[in-house]
Amino acid sequence: MGGETVASQAFFYQQLLFHIYHEIKSYGFEAIFVLSEYGPLKPYAVLTCQLFERQTSVKMEAAWAAELVEGYREITPAVSRQGS
Repeated sequence: MGGETVASQAFFYQQLLFHIYHEIKSYGFEAIFVLSEYGPLKPYAVLTCQLFERQTSVKMEAAWAAELVEGYREITPAVSRQGS
């Protein structure tokens, strides 16, 4: 997103997440679990999940992969955690 500010990138990412949630909801799902592979993106997932859950009847949950798999940080190469 060359030349975009951090704020505009964050806004775009949140809008993208909302679009995805609406698409998933349109298939009739009553719950959505969002798994973030890259830790710094988890706060955006948590925020959008909270807002979407308030606006709809869809139950939402967000997590970071490292929170779910014991030893994840030790077995995953550093380059994948850095998002490079």
